[in-house]
Amino acid sequence: MPSYSLSPLAYLKLVLHAAAYPSSTVVGVLLGTVDDRSTGAVTVSDAVPLLHHWSELSPAMEAGLALVRPCPLGPSSRSSSTS
Repeated sequence: MPSYSLSPLAYLKLVLHAAAYPSSTVVGVLLGTVDDRSTGAVTVSDAVPLLHHWSELSPAMEAGLALVRPCPLGPSSRSSSTS
């Protein structure tokens, strides 16, 4: 069975997004890495809030998912990918 660890930043974003819209379904993307393929250990390092009204695939969700493109995680890779 895989194990998961959640960074404080990712947890904070999840909780704040849900708390900001308590009567709505909130949708987002979790970003992370598989640390050990043999055990399935996963580390979630960030979260990207997308929507807070629609849970089905909508144009707004498609646009949000397109903005969350795959990129290497980490401060050094983020600064180099924006230049």
